[in-house]
Amino acid sequence: MPFKTKLLILLGSLSTLLTMARSGLIESFGMGFWGPNGHDAVWHLAVINQIKEGFPVQNPVYSGSFLTNYHIGYDFIVASISRLGLSPIDLYFRILPFLIAILLGYLTYRYTKSNLSVFLIYFASSFGWLYTFLKDGQIAGESLFWAMQASSTQLNPPYALSLVFLLIALLILDKKPILSGVFFAIATSIKVYAGLLSLAGLVLLLIVKREKNILKTVIIHSIISVIILYYYGAFSGNNIIQLNPLWFTRSLINAIDKFYFPQLATLHGNLLQNPFTYKFPVLVSIEIFAIILFIVGNFGVRILSLKSLIQKNKNNSDFVIKVIIIIGILVPIFFTQKGTAWNTIQFMYYAIFFSCFYLAKNLPKSKILVVVLLAVGCIGSYGTIKDYLGFPPPTAITQDELNALSFLKSQQGEIILTYPYDKFVKDTYKKTPIPIHAYETTSYVSAFTSKKVFLEDTVNLTIIDKSYSSREDDIKKFFKENDKFFNRGLLVNNKIDYIYLTSNQNLSSSLEDLQVDKVYEKQQIRIYKVRR
Repeated sequence: MPFKTKLLILLGSLSTLLTMARSGLIESFGMGFWGPNGHDAVWHLAVINQIKEGFPVQNPVYSGSFLTNYHIGYDFIVASISRLGLSPIDLYFRILPFLIAILLGYLTYRYTKSNLSVFLIYFASSFGWLYTFLKDGQIAGESLFWAMQASSTQLNPPYALSLVFLLIALLILDKKPILSGVFFAIATSIKVYAGLLSLAGLVLLLIVKREKNILKTVIIHSIISVIILYYYGAFSGNNIIQLNPLWFTRSLINAIDKFYFPQLATLHGNLLQNPFTYKFPVLVSIEIFAIILFIVGNFGVRILSLKSLIQKNKNNSDFVIKVIIIIGILVPIFFTQKGTAWNTIQFMYYAIFFSCFYLAKNLPKSKILVVVLLAVGCIGSYGTIKDYLGFPPPTAITQDELNALSFLKSQQGEIILTYPYDKFVKDTYKKTPIPIHAYETTSYVSAFTSKKVFLEDTVNLTIIDKSYSSREDDIKKFFKENDKFFNRGLLVNNKIDYIYLTSNQNLSSSLEDLQVDKVYEKQQIRIYKVRR
């Protein structure tokens, strides 16, 4: 490997590490979190702690239930390595992201032999920055067209690691079909989207070529994937993916935080009320425009790579990659995920990543034009990275809470009751970092006590399609109504061991009525132990 390629991989890896490395460190204000790490990373830490407790994995934010409809491969790896004495926090935020980024650059070069492809997997971005620059003079808007871009790859560690195993599987597909199937299955256990896309590519390849080696790969991929996912409890029989055509493309022009086009959105809405009129062609034209905007906006200059989809395949893995790109584009256009519709955009992440492999073949011959195209296609990454260089962070677990959570972690007992999240409390804070309990509904109590919470992080409960409304109503009643029989019953019937409260959070019943004892009180943080 040439020195300049090694240098490029190192610089690219360091650039993507910037989105992760500062989160989870202790500062004067506590433990800070930048970007989605304030929610997503905390969830992973909570899951990692439950994996270390054994299988089947307990749901960390809905006590008394198993974790289902979720792929835990990445968290399992972190949990396993942490048993060697390494901190899960350091592994999650710094060690593994850097190693994964290095591997992505190395494997991309192994496959493409192209420095340009390596450069693009680290720095390519959407056209979102053009919109924000023209509108506000700001370089931002990475996910303006919905999809996450290259500089944010490590913010989704399961996605990043699944790419590593996909690349290994693709590199050995023609020579070691059985081993390739194993690596495809591992990628599936880490990110189900990777498994669905790769299996679709392999099945279509089998239909076209009908080769025994391909059949071996498909069989191994399918059997091992199903076994691992079933063992993990990654599916519970619910129909998670549902047909919902054009949800992304329509929301693209309707949503204020996306490519908002109010005049077109209004016209589109009016036409949908009565589509089968003489103006039907206008409606179709708007839908087509939105689809093109969705694809071109997300791919940026990588849109030029799509020309390669109709070119001759150089080998079997080339065929599979092209299928991944095509299906990765089509799925978000026609399907959404039950509970959290936008999660299906993750199929497109793979299409965008692999499109980097083909851009070099479709660039113009003019070096000046190439430089301009790359500048336009990558400058958006600056807008992303600069957000992670600011200080202080958007949210943090205060040092006082870290102390209280550490105390609670050392106590006997497994289930904690926390105060229901109030989204309006966040507005009362005038500066950052906002305490994490006010910032968003997260898994932080479970993550930093290694215990299970009666109800926490309703965002992820929605994503995994876990119904929680009844339990949420019970908690609100517990903290608002002085019904000592109901309140005591809630604690006993749900085997709750502790109640954890921060500032401005109070009980509605007396300690004697609830039969609880205060075991911790510092800086307005109180912990009560439930008598048995």
